[in-house]
Amino acid sequence: MSARYCTTKVMPANNMPQFPLSASRHTDFQTRNPAFFWPPNITALERIALSSPGDLRQSLSEYLDDLVQIHVVWDTPRQIGGRTIHTRVMNLSHQHRIICTSLATIRIAPDSSYVISTGPGSAASPLPFDANPKFTLLAAGIEKRLAGGKVQDALWRRYSLTAPGVECEIEESFADRAIFANPAAAQYWVNKHMPDVISKLHPSPMPSPRMKPLVV
Repeated sequence: MSARYCTTKVMPANNMPQFPLSASRHTDFQTRNPAFFWPPNITALERIALSSPGDLRQSLSEYLDDLVQIHVVWDTPRQIGGRTIHTRVMNLSHQHRIICTSLATIRIAPDSSYVISTGPGSAASPLPFDANPKFTLLAAGIEKRLAGGKVQDALWRRYSLTAPGVECEIEESFADRAIFANPAAAQYWVNKHMPDVISKLHPSPMPSPRMKPLVV
């Protein structure tokens, strides 16, 4: 988004509000245009998580005080107009429980030296950046999610990362909003044992019925 301020609210098919954002940051945490238009009832802790411009895996690991892993579910590379386009689904998980699923469209310019590994289980970095990219938070919101036989609120965000020769647009959907309820909720997440919840949260590689492949 290039607009400095945006007040339009878009109502998607499931009637959950999306709130456009217009702030850009670099991952060194230098703020650009700090005016965020957050959905109602988003807490301070959730705003920190949703606006995190750095490595989300590292941020979640620090929050949980335990290792969070990232797994590439699938990746489909294509050649379009000389550019390499990757559509990639990734899961961030802790103790085999999925915390967040992301859908990324990665566009690599023809003259770029970036090369990323493809295929499920790729051990390479999930995004092709060796320097701090520009982070722009495009939208964020709350959606209803059926998990474990219960309907609960789930957080999501959409943002872009850009650097010379490469640009990414990423949409992330968090499995359980309760993980950010308060600082004690992180310890509760770490200690609880729900090994059967993964299939209920994510029966398919796609993170949410609301999410769809991003425009190439």
